[in-house]
Amino acid sequence: MNSLSLAQIIGPFFLVAGLGILIGSKHFMVVVQEMMKSPAILFLTGFMTFLLGLILVSLHNVWVADWTVIITILAWASLLKGATMLLFPTWMEKIASYFMKSAYITLGGVIWFVAGLWMCYMVWM
Repeated sequence: MNSLSLAQIIGPFFLVAGLGILIGSKHFMVVVQEMMKSPAILFLTGFMTFLLGLILVSLHNVWVADWTVIITILAWASLLKGATMLLFPTWMEKIASYFMKSAYITLGGVIWFVAGLWMCYMVWM
């Protein structure tokens, strides 16, 4: 799978997820807080995040000096986040509780939205 194909998937996902976080930040906070209370959901989320990262790293481990390296960085970030959630769930709970302040949620939503917009622009413009 090439960089453009992956960006066609990741870009709209980030765009919609970022917008969803910005529009429903209170709901997002509740969802994450509830997720952190459930070891089963935390494990399943870590498992899926790790698996997605592993798939993306195996498909796109390309370290080049252009925009496509962002996909590789996102792949490795997903892999490491998933592994951390599986291996150190209590540590992830502490990190999540720190970032559950509305300013961080808004910043995260903006970053996801802008990253998605940028990736869509790179693919379709």
